[in-house]
Amino acid sequence: MGLQPPPELATLANIVFSWPLVDEVVLHQAGSRWISFAVTAARVSATATTHAARTVTRNDGEGVRAFDGDWQDTARSHAWSPLSHLAPAHPTSE
Repeated sequence: MGLQPPPELATLANIVFSWPLVDEVVLHQAGSRWISFAVTAARVSATATTHAARTVTRNDGEGVRAFDGDWQDTARSHAWSPLSHLAPAHPTSE
């Protein structure tokens, strides 16, 4: 259980504002699971992109060109990455 005020303070606080009834520990655990899911999704997406590129470079034909065109269209329309918000605003060079 997270932060909870003493019962007397909670009663007084609820007169002034509504104290949130949330378990911060469980909320943090849920957030951690979502971040883990985003990392996994990004890894799977990168792997799929690698395999799609390999398929296009190792094969030829109308079907392969159609696949490549559709893959590129999909990539452009879904360019957002689940981890893009974690990237630094100004990358530093090392």
